[in-house]
Amino acid sequence: MNELLVAAVGAVLSALVAYPLGRAQGKQQTVFEQQAKVMAELRRLVIEADKALVFSSAFPEKEISQNELGEKVVALGGYHQENSVWLDRRLNAKIERIIGSYDDQARALVTGHHGVPPPPHLEGMDAEGVYKEVRKWYWDEGQVLVEELETEARKLLGVDSAPLWRRMFGG
Repeated sequence: MNELLVAAVGAVLSALVAYPLGRAQGKQQTVFEQQAKVMAELRRLVIEADKALVFSSAFPEKEISQNELGEKVVALGGYHQENSVWLDRRLNAKIERIIGSYDDQARALVTGHHGVPPPPHLEGMDAEGVYKEVRKWYWDEGQVLVEELETEARKLLGVDSAPLWRRMFGG
């Protein structure tokens, strides 16, 4: 009888401990999977906006490339706005900075089209000067922003970290 009572108490205690732990682990797994999905899609959208910016700044006279760049930046911003809940505040701030910077460059590239003046920080420049500044931004700042996002994504997903045993014991 004592053995049966001990087994029953053991089973109840195991269930009381295992259920909350399993539930917490399942919740954490769901969050991680969503974060991975969101970061992969954000990365894809940033790469598309990046390519569109390069093309638009190389061929600023092609209005269709300006429209495509605008669409890519809007898609990136919309996706981030819908899915930012899965990411922490620090990462969201970095992504918002990227989106804002690409939006600024897209706006600058429409300078001269339909009489659009340059943005305030590029005032006094002609269209060609603005295009040169956009290309300069791309190489000096834009690529740094994209690399920062890549680093954050890898950190979040743990793909660049050493295995646990290596971190614990070195080597």
